[in-house]
Amino acid sequence: MTAGRGRQCLRASLSAYSAANALAAAAQTTFGSALASCRNRVGSTTDLNIAQTRLLQARYASTDAYSTALSAAATPALAAGAGRWRSWQ
Repeated sequence: MTAGRGRQCLRASLSAYSAANALAAAAQTTFGSALASCRNRVGSTTDLNIAQTRLLQARYASTDAYSTALSAAATPALAAGAGRWRSWQ
């Protein structure tokens, strides 16, 4: 992988992580609203369960994007280190 391609992958991963965090924040707001509606007896438990499922899916997406960003950050470093190690042998 070239250095330019590695930086491009890292930027894309960080953008995906940022978008996933925004999605998780929106899902948290939706869940809070559904919970308040349920507590005030104007919403259904079905809506609450759907909102909770969406919140968990958004959190999973955020965690997945984070791990992908860490991987993208480590790949160029490992590739550079592997090249140095081979020349050292």
